Amino acid sequence: MRLFLISILCTHSLLANITEKQIQVLKNKSQITYEDLAHENPGCPENSICSKEMGEKMKKWSSFMESTDHSNAKSIETFRAKHGLPVSFLVEKQGILGIDPILYNSRCRHHNPKDKNKVVYVGTQFFRNNPKSEYVNFDKAWVDKEEYELPFEDVPLMIKDKKLVITRVYENKFFHLGIAKTGEWKVMNLSKKEINKAMQTLESTNCKEQQAPGRFHLKTFCKSIWDADLKKSRVVRLSWACH
Repeated sequence: MRLFLISILCTHSLLANITEKQIQVLKNKSQITYEDLAHENPGCPENSICSKEMGEKMKKWSSFMESTDHSNAKSIETFRAKHGLPVSFLVEKQGILGIDPILYNSRCRHHNPKDKNKVVYVGTQFFRNNPKSEYVNFDKAWVDKEEYELPFEDVPLMIKDKKLVITRVYENKFFHLGIAKTGEWKVMNLSKKEINKAMQTLESTNCKEQQAPGRFHLKTFCKSIWDADLKKSRVVRLSWACH
């Protein structure tokens, strides 16, 4: 019966890219989980290119988040300092070997040229702070003339302690990560009052179009966000890859 189930599941869209290695592993298991079907390396996300080592990192992260209250900023900050946090960025083919990221195909047309050697992927890796690597291409953000680098497609919620604060979401849990212009990261403890004020202030705003940095991003856009240090709204300009 189990082998029959495997043969049926292998025709399902979930297993469109199932490997022979996965099939052999499934045949030897008495119980089959969704994780077994999603990827040949346990812990790796579905529809990703992901090494065994990255799968182990994701399993550790998932286990930690399942057992941790997302409001416990101190605990998540301790994890960040020791293991890093999973964040997304753009990476070219030649940069993959150097950082071993989890890889996904980018939906952006200009990231998928006919020349396969110039394809740009969306990568995920664990970093304690901005690695300042030539292979890791984060989004850019500017507040006046001050420049920050943010994980791919993250929009800042507010400014606090001179850091752009982003909301990180994982499996229906969230926490807030402060990013300094120098590249240091810190998990921050925000009060409900601060979050509510930031949410009330956050909105799209018009700004003069400027050329986006590099070839990974097409343009820029602007948001009004709350600056808790200055007690007023500020305009942040963000790089934009594609819809």
